[in-house]
Amino acid sequence: MGKCDLCGVEETLPFKCAYCGKSLCTDHRLPEAHDCANLWMAKRPSGIPYAETPTSGSGSYGGASSWGYRPRRILWFGARELKHIAVGSILVVLVGLSLTRWNGPLWLLGFISAVFFAAFIMHELAHKFVAQRHGLWAEFRVQPMGAMITLISVVSPFKLIAPGAVVISGFAETPVMGRIAAAGPVTNLAMAVILLGGSLVSPFGVVLRQGAYINLLIAVFNLIPLGILDGQKVLAWSKRVWVLLFAVCLISLIFVYQSVF
Repeated sequence: MGKCDLCGVEETLPFKCAYCGKSLCTDHRLPEAHDCANLWMAKRPSGIPYAETPTSGSGSYGGASSWGYRPRRILWFGARELKHIAVGSILVVLVGLSLTRWNGPLWLLGFISAVFFAAFIMHELAHKFVAQRHGLWAEFRVQPMGAMITLISVVSPFKLIAPGAVVISGFAETPVMGRIAAAGPVTNLAMAVILLGGSLVSPFGVVLRQGAYINLLIAVFNLIPLGILDGQKVLAWSKRVWVLLFAVCLISLIFVYQSVF
């Protein structure tokens, strides 16, 4: 538990600004929303192939016109971001391998590593892609607290994967933030469907269903409407979308769990 340094609202998992270090609630997590003292650090780094253009609508924060950086190339990665993605990916893969108790055939260890890596990276890239499509600057950053929790999960029986998140800069309306948030769980749901389809025709059906289970577990967890999780922003955007998405992912998770365990 923690309180937002700006408005005092209590959050189960407060968001820590990567630029000024403040603990913040969902409404004030963006640098512009809490008048970040180091806002210049969150702006477009030099050399990024973005063109500054107005985005549609008015901003949710402060009512000002919404301006963003419309990417000329989608999914552009900075050198700093790639380092953070590498660190986050390593932590996630280690958590996945810890579930095997570091024992098993090499192909199984490789498959578990690949599933956890794909579930993590595709989830974050979905956030990044949709944010950039809406003209926002978006890069993945490892969060110290989340990375520590993930590292502890490697040796702990309780597993929690939260090494970092896609940091977004630019004004955006609530529907835009909701779509960006929903993109991650939707991607995991789509990957689960693909793996389940493959399990019907593959001799490794049980293993593929386990991969689907991991993706669905990540989707359901992220859809919990608490703190900085995706569910909070999806719910703020549309209760109907949140209920539908959460129900589909949860029912699918229960179904796959019964078929695997």
